[in-house]
Amino acid sequence: MGTRLALVVVLLTGPVQATTLVAKDLSALVDGSAVVVRARVSQLRARQVDARHWVTVAECERLEPLKGELPASFRVVTPGAVTDEVSQLVEGAARLEVGAEVVLFLTRGADDVYRVTGWEQGHWRVLRRGDGVEALVPQAPTAARVSQGQQLVAPLKPLTLAELEQQLSRAR
Repeated sequence: MGTRLALVVVLLTGPVQATTLVAKDLSALVDGSAVVVRARVSQLRARQVDARHWVTVAECERLEPLKGELPASFRVVTPGAVTDEVSQLVEGAARLEVGAEVVLFLTRGADDVYRVTGWEQGHWRVLRRGDGVEALVPQAPTAARVSQGQQLVAPLKPLTLAELEQQLSRAR
């Protein structure tokens, strides 16, 4: 009887899909990125890649190039999308928000479209403190991974923009 129950459970659960991230420290993010930029996300749109896969295309405005060069406005593509018709979330993917000021670690793809290096690890929020200092906060692991007790990547520590610029100048 136990074997039959196990077989039914296996048949009903279907395939398991997961995202595994390779932990990157700051130097690995910098080395693996063609561009590091402080930017503002101005628009998001979903695009269907094929019958099963969606991506989000983020239109971004360059505020300050920190490494490499890119145009005043540029596009970043991330896996997954949310629309009125579909909600396809990809664990570990950077989730950009309209109006957010961010520091992005990017690799260049075809047609001058960029991808976030190290998935969510290459997406840092810019927060302004009361003393005027900008704090760069790496995106925390998603709630689903935290609730499942998985720690796939060691969290990077927040920095000020000045500290990041110092580390970038040492890497050059």
